[in-house]
Amino acid sequence: MSLFQYLDPIEPFERNLTKYFPYGGHFIPGKGTLHPKIDVHETDKETIIHAEIPGIKKEDVKVTAVQDGSSLVLSGFSKREEDVKEGSLLIHERHFGSFDRTIKLPMGSEPDKTKAKFENGLLTINVPKGDKKSCSKIEIE
Repeated sequence: MSLFQYLDPIEPFERNLTKYFPYGGHFIPGKGTLHPKIDVHETDKETIIHAEIPGIKKEDVKVTAVQDGSSLVLSGFSKREEDVKEGSLLIHERHFGSFDRTIKLPMGSEPDKTKAKFENGLLTINVPKGDKKSCSKIEIE
């Protein structure tokens, strides 16, 4: 075990919680918020982000570039389709409501040229890389 694990007071609680409630780390049923799982990788020409957002319609998902170009914000809304009209709700694991996640982009990214595709609950975002000269030297007077 690393030293960090000993210093993290939440880690033992989370480990025990997932032992008894194995919901894949998406959220704590009925209490938490949806936090889409992502994979981010980069090539020489672009950064590619894959986000799992199952059960949400394309029109309820939004990708926004932060004004300074340093990150993207993935947000959306999950609507409850139906309420239980008869009987009792025995298990409630699905989350309904809004969510957002900020994804930091590598230096030199061009988020204004981003392309996104949503298919079968998987959002794929392609952020092209621009000129590596995103920083310029400033002369000191």
